Amino acid sequence: MTTARIRRLQAKMYVFGKPPIEERGKHQNRPTVLPEAVTNLIECHIRSFKARQSHYSIRKNPNRYYLPETLSVNKMYQLFVQEYKIQISCKVYWPIFTNNLKFGLPRINTCTKCDSLMQKVAAAENEELRRKLEIEKEIHLRKVETEGKAGKRNGSVF
Repeated sequence: MTTARIRRLQAKMYVFGKPPIEERGKHQNRPTVLPEAVTNLIECHIRSFKARQSHYSIRKNPNRYYLPETLSVNKMYQLFVQEYKIQISCKVYWPIFTNNLKFGLPRINTCTKCDSLMQKVAAAENEELRRKLEIEKEIHLRKVETEGKAGKRNGSVF
């Protein structure tokens, strides 16, 4: 810190009785800031695509969802521009794309019991039946997980 800077600070403290407030970066001319309404539109557009949980990572990443493998961020961006007629760049659309969204691979080798339980849960007509099915599915997943760990210890897959 130079002596000139110390003198300026002393002078301001003498005049105002307190140290000056930091004002670096406090201007209102931010031409590249995206309006909040456009950000909300992009988020709604991304949420409009049907996402699903992965069969294999429900335990490890319960908040991660997978979009259809036929989509890409570029395709979603093009659909957004066509639908809303707002001219933004793909570089603006990309960061809003959520961290917990991925483009999934086709679901292969899934357990038939898991698939049937998921369909039953989705088609459940009342809350009590849905809770019962979800508990049954949870028990099944835990059983499969413990069998898988035991199989790995023994050197087999299952």
